[in-house]
Amino acid sequence: MRITLNQLQDEYESLLDGPIQKEEVYHQFFVKYPIFLPLWRPCNNIVYTKLNFSTQHQVDFAFARENTPGLTWCFIEIEKPTHRQFTKSGNPTKELTHGLRQLHDWQEWVNINRTQIENYFPFHDKLKSSRLAKPEYKLITGRRENAEGNPLIENLAPSFIEIISFDRLKENLEYPYINYKEPIKVCSFVNGKNKVLSKFKINYSYSIELG
Repeated sequence: MRITLNQLQDEYESLLDGPIQKEEVYHQFFVKYPIFLPLWRPCNNIVYTKLNFSTQHQVDFAFARENTPGLTWCFIEIEKPTHRQFTKSGNPTKELTHGLRQLHDWQEWVNINRTQIENYFPFHDKLKSSRLAKPEYKLITGRRENAEGNPLIENLAPSFIEIISFDRLKENLEYPYINYKEPIKVCSFVNGKNKVLSKFKINYSYSIELG
C-alpha cells in the first residue's frame, strides 16, 4: 500500500483529534507507521516493540544505535495524546508524574542489570568491539498546547529523560534520521529472536525547476 506524506499527516491528525482511544490504539498506529517515532539511525533500521526488561518492566518501543560513546539504547514510553501534562494551576498532572516514574524505574533496572543487556538484548554481539553506553529515555505524552510556555517542562525531567508531545512527532516525517535505502522494521524480540511485525519504507523525491 502506498500513502502520500499528506495522507499520513492527515491520518495522524485525525487520530489525535478524534475520540479518546485506548493506549493500545496509539501503540499500534506507531507499529504500522514507525516513521513518527523519535528515531536516530537505528541499528539495521530495526525498532522493537514491547521489549521486556523483566517480568515487571516492558518498554513500548526501543531501538539501538552505534555512536562514539558506544551502543546506545533508546527506550520510549507511549502515553495518550489526551493526557494533560499540567493542571490549570501549572502543576504536573498525575499522568505525567506516573509516566516519569515509569522511566525512572526503567533506569534503575538498567543500572542494576547492565550485564543482562550486554548478554541477552538484541545487538549484544556488537558489544564485542564496542561498549554499552548510557541509554536514553523518551516519554511521549499529551499535546503541545498544554506544555508550551510552561517553564517546568524543561526542568521537570532529569537530563536522561526527554518529554515529547504527540504534535512534535509530526516533525519526524520531514527529516527522519534513518537509512532511506531500507525499510524500517518493527520487531518483537522473544527467546533471543526477532519477529518482524511490520515494515515501512519512505521514499522522498525532489524536483528542481530550472529558469
